[in-house]
Amino acid sequence: MNPVTNLKLLGLLGLLGVLSACADKGASDDTSPSGEADADADSDADTDADSDADADSDADADSDADSDADSDADTDADPDVTNPMVAFDSPADGAVIGVLTPVTVSASDETSLATVSLRVDGVEVWTGAEPQAYDLDPEAIADSGEHRLLATATDSSGNTATAELTVVVDKAAPIPDLTYPAEGETLSGVVTITGTLWDDTAILSGELLIDGVVATTVSGTSLSYDWDTSGLSFGVHSLMLRAIDGLGTTVTESIVVYVDNPPVITILNPADGDTVAADVDVQVDVVDDEAVSMVELRIGGDSVDIVYAPPYDFVWNTCDHEDGPQTINIYAWDDSENMSLSSIAVTTLNVDADGDLYSEVCGFDCDDTDPSVYPGAVETWYDGIDSDCGSDSDYDADGDGFDALAWSGADCDDGDATISPSGTDTPGDGIDQDCSGADAPTPADDLLSGELLVTEIAYDPLTGDDNYCEWFEIYNNTTFTIDVYGLVVSDDDAGSTGTITTHGELASGEFAILAKSDETTFAANCPELYSVFDPLAYYGTKMALGNSGDPLFLKTSAGLVIDDTPTCSTLWDNCQLDSAVLYSGIAPGALVETANDLLADWCASSTAFATDAVDSSKIDRGTPEAYNDVGCP
Repeated sequence: MNPVTNLKLLGLLGLLGVLSACADKGASDDTSPSGEADADADSDADTDADSDADADSDADADSDADSDADSDADTDADPDVTNPMVAFDSPADGAVIGVLTPVTVSASDETSLATVSLRVDGVEVWTGAEPQAYDLDPEAIADSGEHRLLATATDSSGNTATAELTVVVDKAAPIPDLTYPAEGETLSGVVTITGTLWDDTAILSGELLIDGVVATTVSGTSLSYDWDTSGLSFGVHSLMLRAIDGLGTTVTESIVVYVDNPPVITILNPADGDTVAADVDVQVDVVDDEAVSMVELRIGGDSVDIVYAPPYDFVWNTCDHEDGPQTINIYAWDDSENMSLSSIAVTTLNVDADGDLYSEVCGFDCDDTDPSVYPGAVETWYDGIDSDCGSDSDYDADGDGFDALAWSGADCDDGDATISPSGTDTPGDGIDQDCSGADAPTPADDLLSGELLVTEIAYDPLTGDDNYCEWFEIYNNTTFTIDVYGLVVSDDDAGSTGTITTHGELASGEFAILAKSDETTFAANCPELYSVFDPLAYYGTKMALGNSGDPLFLKTSAGLVIDDTPTCSTLWDNCQLDSAVLYSGIAPGALVETANDLLADWCASSTAFATDAVDSSKIDRGTPEAYNDVGCP
């Protein structure tokens, strides 16, 4: 408590003492006169007591004042030893800067701040009672690299605190430099690409790109990368070295180079270390990124052969060289005159063991243990011995590539090289040139007049609807098989024509049925007929026979008439060729096209062969697929 406060308290206590004395005196005045002396005495006593009390009060007051004074003295004696707080809000420690960058500082103290300041590399840039705004300009800094920022805060008691950080000033872009290869250089094989990366501070990262694809990343400031150009396409390829600094600034250097590798040679046959004899097939594979112009076989230093286009195969007659170790050298050149060499070592060994003057290795003796077997010896077929060393089958006498049928082969005539499973059959010549087991059928378009005859006609079947069920019978009047595919069927109406569009073979001297519509329709609408015969082919629905009389024509696709029938008029009912003509001993093939042209040779069929399933009175008559069994009256 300070002295002023103590004085105020002492005054207040004195006033309270006066007021108390007045109160006591008033009380005495109210008593009887006989008691005044006592009252005065008491009053004096009280006065003395009050005086003592006042003295005590003053003493207490002085004591309190002294206590307060001591207390204040104690307080003033404690010093302010707490440092203020100071820190950088931005940038971050270690930040890389290349443009104007705000530097912000925060500072505080539990009493009060006196000063706050900022120094860059030891030079004060601002100071004041509180933090100030400041932009660090890299352009105002002389050198790139690390620079120190120091913030200092001082409070009113002289306590000081500091904060510091380091920034990296980047004043220049990175520089990539490809040192090898040079722009436009022609390369081959494995090439070591070298280069450097430079930056005024530090390279963050680097990359080498080949044809736009990252081939490797660069660690540090130098590049060394082994690039295998083998297998790459011939021509232009791009190289790019990319440098990225701490600011993310990217700079690239690009060049183009040319890849032209020499040919790559692989000797496929013989193998390195083989023992060889007689004629050796030297087989070589050559690959080049451009084009192979020439491949040469050399035995030692002797040129044997040169090949200018694939396949790069050679025949080496080992008999032209002494027995013993030999080196096979293969040279290859491309269009750019790049040359490659591949070599293997072999051993030649040529011996005539049976003394027939033909070595198995040099003289092409296919059995060097049998003197009767050698090139040019007389061949004995089918004995299992290749006597003439012809390298062909001993069971293929005609040399057509197929063993004889009698010796488990497939050649049906081993005496004729034109007859084999690969032969081409000539239809109708009676020779099975393709060994199929039969001569090929003659196409309908190759038929002549009279070679196919109409022998029976059902213009209005009773057991079926003639919109679907008309049919007629044909007879093969030749000595060969006929394929009816392409046969044209018509009547005298130009619009009433049908064509056989499926293959069907009719053997010599045989009968067959050609029917209207198609198999599915015929089977569904003509079940009674379909249960008796299976038509060889169908001619569609465009050709329809007139019920009152209609001629019928068989033609080639070129319009040649193979056969035609008369217009039967009132006698048309189920016309049937006179069976007596066929039974009279005329051999198949002896009939001519006019044999069924006479109306007198046709009559109604009489032999029942199908009955309607619903109406038994409807009966179809005829002899389908067979000789007619009745004659005409």
